[in-house]
Amino acid sequence: MQLRKCWWPWALLFWMSGGPIVGMAQPYSNIELKKTGKYENRLLPAEKTGNKGFPLPKRIYNNTVSHYNYFFNAQQRMDLAIEQAKQVFKEDYTHLLPFYPYSLSAISTGEMDTIIYKCTAGILLHDLRSDWVDQFYLLMAKAYLHKRAFDSASYVLQYLNYAFAPKDDGYDLFVGSNSNAPGGQFTVSSPEKRSVWKKATAPSPARNEGLLLQAQVWIESGETAKASALLGILDGDPVFPKRLLAEKEQIRAQLFYEEKNTDSAAAALLRSLRLAQNQKEKARDYYLAAQLKALSQNPTSAIPLFEKAIQYHADPLMEVYARLALIELTTPEQSNRITENLMALEKMAQKGIYQPYADILYYTAAGLEAKRNNDVAASKWLQKSLAVANGEPRQRQLSWWRWAELEYKNKKYLSAAQAYDSIQLALLTPMEQDKISRRKMAMSALAMALQDIKLTDSLLRIAALPTAEKWSYLTGLAQQINQKKDLKSTTTNRGGGGQNDNATESLFETNKDFYFDNGTLKSRGLSEFQAKWGNRPNIDNWRRQTAVDRNISGFTALADATLPVAKAQSEDLFVTPESLANNLPQDSLARENAQEKMALQYRQAIQLFRVPLEDEPAALALEQEAQSKLPHWKTQSNPIVAQSTSTQVREANLAYEKIYQAFLQGNFQQALANKRKWEKENPSTPWSPQLLYVEALYHVKQGEDSLAKQCLQNLAQNYPGHALTEKALVLSWPMYCQEKKR
Repeated sequence: MQLRKCWWPWALLFWMSGGPIVGMAQPYSNIELKKTGKYENRLLPAEKTGNKGFPLPKRIYNNTVSHYNYFFNAQQRMDLAIEQAKQVFKEDYTHLLPFYPYSLSAISTGEMDTIIYKCTAGILLHDLRSDWVDQFYLLMAKAYLHKRAFDSASYVLQYLNYAFAPKDDGYDLFVGSNSNAPGGQFTVSSPEKRSVWKKATAPSPARNEGLLLQAQVWIESGETAKASALLGILDGDPVFPKRLLAEKEQIRAQLFYEEKNTDSAAAALLRSLRLAQNQKEKARDYYLAAQLKALSQNPTSAIPLFEKAIQYHADPLMEVYARLALIELTTPEQSNRITENLMALEKMAQKGIYQPYADILYYTAAGLEAKRNNDVAASKWLQKSLAVANGEPRQRQLSWWRWAELEYKNKKYLSAAQAYDSIQLALLTPMEQDKISRRKMAMSALAMALQDIKLTDSLLRIAALPTAEKWSYLTGLAQQINQKKDLKSTTTNRGGGGQNDNATESLFETNKDFYFDNGTLKSRGLSEFQAKWGNRPNIDNWRRQTAVDRNISGFTALADATLPVAKAQSEDLFVTPESLANNLPQDSLARENAQEKMALQYRQAIQLFRVPLEDEPAALALEQEAQSKLPHWKTQSNPIVAQSTSTQVREANLAYEKIYQAFLQGNFQQALANKRKWEKENPSTPWSPQLLYVEALYHVKQGEDSLAKQCLQNLAQNYPGHALTEKALVLSWPMYCQEKKR
């Protein structure tokens, strides 16, 4: 009686399952395997499909084992491999983001092979009428895609499309034929109308997802025309399931992305936002869509998308660059928006979570101030960015670059040259290197020319003063220099802690710590050493190395004092008014020589403004300055400017740039070979002194003092009035001192 009362649940279960034999996933597919040896006559479960019925218990067993023993593990491996690829992928928010937040090349091919093996086993070791066979084929195709084996992925998807297409009593139907479509409508998709039991116990058919995956495979392999055609067919397919509309829009966005149709790519990407697995991915999608809108010259649509990325961001770095992008899109008239972003950056800088990105925050703030032409505040922000310790190396180069451009804009050419010289080109992209390298080389030469103009002009102005005023000025200048030296000496001695230099602390007294374990003794010893010898780097041949590094690292701005004054300050000499007066151009011949040297430097600086820098207003302003300071400027010939458009001068400029760039990049042998070849064909060019000086620096770095001295001697003898002659003498002096000691 008890069994009779409970018969109806079993009947309902039997009816929902479709009976003892029906309800099979793909009852008419089969597998042919080539086997050898002892396995030739042994059949796998997949080969036995159709030999017997497929009752409910057998179906439940096959579905359960296929799902949890094979498919689940393979899918977990796939998800883990993609997640690991996402973790190692580093986003570069300064450029257009890749479409996916990982690279196919970063996915382990070994993991993909394991997934393919598990899918193959899941198919062969179970009845082909289970509900998971098509899922195995789909996952196998995904594994081939992530292995970049696009042909294999296409073969699997073609079989999935054929074997699991709708059938009529076991016979294949033509895909896309109106004769077998419901209502005579054109369709290529598989209908997904299933019973409640099917929806609860079996996955959705994989064939429709396979069609989308086929489009993605074609996009990845560069066959965008095929992908576009397939997506167009699916757009007009009335049977295509609504559950895959977002996936279809994502594939369409990838297609437009690869075709550089940025506006359409952004629109399709926004329609697929629901596929984002977390807030970080949603913020990334908004950021990428905003970038695409900005590239399509649609800032009105890009700005709210960047703001959405800031709202959903999980990566502080993304927020920083999103605000930087907002700055670039904000017009100077939108002062309120600039002020809001600047206040937001200041708040971010005060939070500990943003401390690793402080250099980027300050750089962004500088961009805000520059946007509203507040160059003074922008310069201060850039100095803060450069002062950040352990900042991102590439960001540091960008800060130097912006500061150099800002200083050049404000006609601070010496400071701009120093900033350009601080840029490490190897950390920048090839396009950025090409923009900076030419300007960097020209600015170094311009800085030397302007320094010499300033120095010579100072000498001429002091020499032109009335006698009483001149001696009064020189006396005051000498006293000022000596006072600075005395103050420096006093400060250095005070650093010794007031201890007697002759008093020596015993290092091995009883009840005392060992010297290097005693912080007080070490500090006192360092102070005594600095008081006696000054600050010296912990390297061999430090005098020569200091001179070389000073010349290589750039040229700093000189004060209004003369070069002999600077020498006196560095050599601990007592400066007198007479020693300063001895270096002034007192007679007419000395003044004429100084004016000729000054005119030569003016010509070189004007040429640099006109040709490499392409700054004609600056060249005209400098020419007017030369006319006001040099009485015979108009009557003097100007061969460099006159020949600036000639083929010979252009070739000389290009040759020098090529050689100089090779030196900077460390290709010394190639640079020397090109230099000697050029000098053999062109014995004298406007860049010959610079090439000699650069070659000398290279030989000094290599420890080849004899070759370095030879280059410096040639420079001093052949170009006595050039700006580099004095620097060559300063650089060669430690070599002669070292030679005398030997």
